[in-house]
Amino acid sequence: MQKLNLTTALKVIILHSTELFGCEMKNLDNIKGEYNLFLGDSYIEFWQYSDIAGGNAFYSVFDGQSNLNLGLGGTTFYDWLFYGRELAALPKPRNIVINLGFNDIHCGRTADETYAHCKRVVEMLHALFCDSRIYLLNVVSAPSYAGFQAEEERFNALIASNASDIDVTVPDVRTRIAELRRKRECFIEDGVHLNAAGYKVLSDVIVKELKI
Repeated sequence: MQKLNLTTALKVIILHSTELFGCEMKNLDNIKGEYNLFLGDSYIEFWQYSDIAGGNAFYSVFDGQSNLNLGLGGTTFYDWLFYGRELAALPKPRNIVINLGFNDIHCGRTADETYAHCKRVVEMLHALFCDSRIYLLNVVSAPSYAGFQAEEERFNALIASNASDIDVTVPDVRTRIAELRRKRECFIEDGVHLNAAGYKVLSDVIVKELKI
């Protein structure tokens, strides 16, 4: 597995002790016109760091004038219910890509509890950005959390079966990562976070879904 740069990982902790989204919001100045908003946990945040994502780092793959990364490591659906004020200050995005649920389940919440919080976050985003299309990525299976696969799959089944009811599209990242793992490693040494190969899969899924 790729070695984790601990300096990069510590940025997650630093973010929680400074202004919420302070670093990420600086990139808002680069946005010109319609844009795609990416929000969620460390899978979204770490995507920005080339020492983890390599050539598939977020702003190497996506134009910074039409894409904004607001990943915040360690967060859950429940956490994002309290970020409405910050999100409301943003211009309306064309598309919203969400990666959450991983931390919810791995901190002991059930699939049903996680889905309930997921639904509330989606409802909040629809209320804030009524015309934006929402893409809700399903939860990936990581080696260090192999014991949670059943609950992850139950949650993924819930969002897939209720996608039309909550008006979201659910790209199947889990299957794509699982397929890659049969051929090569796609996680860094902690067995939790994606490496450059994993982020290549994530990038390809998003490019195909959003047609960008």
